[in-house]
Amino acid sequence: MPASSPVEKKLKSLLRGIEYKITGDIDKTVITGLCSDSRKVHAGSLFAALQGMSVDGHNFLDQAVSSGCSTLLVSSGWQKLNGNKDFSPLIPIVEVADTKTAFGHIAAAFYDHPDRQLTVIGITGTNGKTTTSFLIESVLKACGRRPGVIGTINYRYHDRNSTCIEMEAPFTTPESHTLFGLLREMADQGVTDVVMEVSSHALAQSRLTAMAFDIVVFTNLSRDHLDFHSDMRDYFASKKLLFTEYLKPRSQVVLMLDDPLSKAGKEGNWGQRLYEELTAVYHDRLEPPLILTCGIKNDYDVQTQKFTADINGIEAEINTPSGMQTLKSPLVGRHNLKNLLCALGIGIAHKEDLHCIRQGLENLKTIPGRLERIGHGNTGQNCPA
Repeated sequence: MPASSPVEKKLKSLLRGIEYKITGDIDKTVITGLCSDSRKVHAGSLFAALQGMSVDGHNFLDQAVSSGCSTLLVSSGWQKLNGNKDFSPLIPIVEVADTKTAFGHIAAAFYDHPDRQLTVIGITGTNGKTTTSFLIESVLKACGRRPGVIGTINYRYHDRNSTCIEMEAPFTTPESHTLFGLLREMADQGVTDVVMEVSSHALAQSRLTAMAFDIVVFTNLSRDHLDFHSDMRDYFASKKLLFTEYLKPRSQVVLMLDDPLSKAGKEGNWGQRLYEELTAVYHDRLEPPLILTCGIKNDYDVQTQKFTADINGIEAEINTPSGMQTLKSPLVGRHNLKNLLCALGIGIAHKEDLHCIRQGLENLKTIPGRLERIGHGNTGQNCPA
């Protein structure tokens, strides 16, 4: 991983726009890093006490202070959670209503809002996120862009020396300080676009606070993660947040609307429901996002005129707002036809030419770990050139 330039920010500058109470010297305190894991604290860190599903960061304030952190970010009532201890004689303590939300804004400011320098594409849905991210990465490269990807398989990009930089992905969507640090690294290395898989967990847990996207994408919704979400309505509500809370001005929305003859359509067409709800939400906005709909049939913006999908791959003629497009892909299955339509829609939303969109889609031969052909070798790459 390329070395990053050291970052130093005055605490006061990081707290602009945040409601807080503080004990200690805010004017002289300098922050040299952000951390929510007390085991990774170093001298100068701001340690954020985050409430997780099973662990509360307020239980580790002692360790953070003894490791040399320069500031504690805590939730209201933190002393009751920490045995009424007081660390204020040692370091400043910033008390906020919600540490996760405040930490997101602090992380964005600490890394100078790198999402504003990048074209950021967010993809959410139960299935298809990874495949669609590989497809649009290939499209962007074919169209002369320099994309990075933050997703389930890994986090990856090519640096200014064209060296492939790959990092393990402990989460599909990382915590806010890791996310903004990675975006800053990518921006500094000349990345132009970032394709992000956005999980419902990240949306529900406010990991995307202070992020803003240029293009947001919905692939589908089916029964999953109900150990985390109370029911499908709650799951859907978390996904919907990406389309209502995290958009840049003049952003665009790409929606895969399920084929009404499919099983998903019979059970409940969540794509159609999202389209109808977003149309109502955007109605009164001065600069409403543009919505591009995709589907195998029916009257969508990106739709198949005719297609074949068998063991040999996919061939399709596709109507788009930019004209008719023919497409051949070795990817297998009707679900991958939907992923191809979605990626084509993203390319159009990105204002790319149909020729390079097609080239990028056809360049991708397989996805690592996603229905790869036996006997043909793994031609997919985690960090494709």
